[in-house]
Amino acid sequence: MPEHVLVVYCHPYEGSFCHAVKESVVAGVERAGDECEVCDLHADGFDPAMHAADLKVYSKGEFADPLVGTYQDQLRRADRLVLVAPMWWSDIPAMLKGWIDKVMLEGFSWVQDGGPIRGCLTNIRRVDLYSTSAKATEYTVEHLGDAIQKMLLDGTFKEVGIMENGWHNLGSIGDSTLEQRQAWLAKAEQDQVDLAKA
Repeated sequence: MPEHVLVVYCHPYEGSFCHAVKESVVAGVERAGDECEVCDLHADGFDPAMHAADLKVYSKGEFADPLVGTYQDQLRRADRLVLVAPMWWSDIPAMLKGWIDKVMLEGFSWVQDGGPIRGCLTNIRRVDLYSTSAKATEYTVEHLGDAIQKMLLDGTFKEVGIMENGWHNLGSIGDSTLEQRQAWLAKAEQDQVDLAKA
């Protein structure tokens, strides 16, 4: 049975390498015979900032921004989640962080019954982040604390119930050759075929 793969894309420029990565991921999902849904945060005009209206209902697990409801419906449909974004200042962009902040609400993605947080997004078996960075990946991991893996993938996403994950980063992108970038795009596409559930 085909899986439903949600691709959350966060980059404002269609001429970017991240855009090419997103296209490769989509091509791989479709080649695997899975269903692909793309959530383009910039095209949606998503406002990542928390405002007073958001915080007024936040503790109730409710939302003021109607896009949050749309994004929650997308996550409910998903069997796999793929994020595509650049690394800015060794972290994900504010818009993608805001998507996490505003969408992962109590009662939707997690509950707490007097003990540790219990994740609710157990319908999603895996999350993968495809990113690019000016810094070498090894530098980010060894000298900057490996925050993407430790805090985002093994922290936030496991807390909301998504236990499998992978981080795929093309580091030192400014020094990369055309051949290296083309090979990386081909691998991003093939990854989706390999990750498809038999």
